[in-house]
Amino acid sequence: MSNLMILEARKIVPKAQISWARLVDAGRVIIAGGIASGMETGFYLLERAGYDDGVVRDVARAMEYQAAYDLYRPDRLVVAGSAQTKGRQR
Repeated sequence: MSNLMILEARKIVPKAQISWARLVDAGRVIIAGGIASGMETGFYLLERAGYDDGVVRDVARAMEYQAAYDLYRPDRLVVAGSAQTKGRQR
């Protein structure tokens, strides 16, 4: 997202919280961006469903994605107070 797009978004919805995180969990709505956002969202949903980090890392390793998973995992925003959130807050 470019700075110009952020400025436009703030004009349209001034109360919106803009985030550079690769994945944002707002409770009922989870959004992600990036070329591998589908995989990133899948890993996050496994964690949110209660699977421990070892299981999720095994899945990432089987997909030959473990190095990227380890790199991008902290780049998440879990909105405080959202329902069923277990991820990290940023």
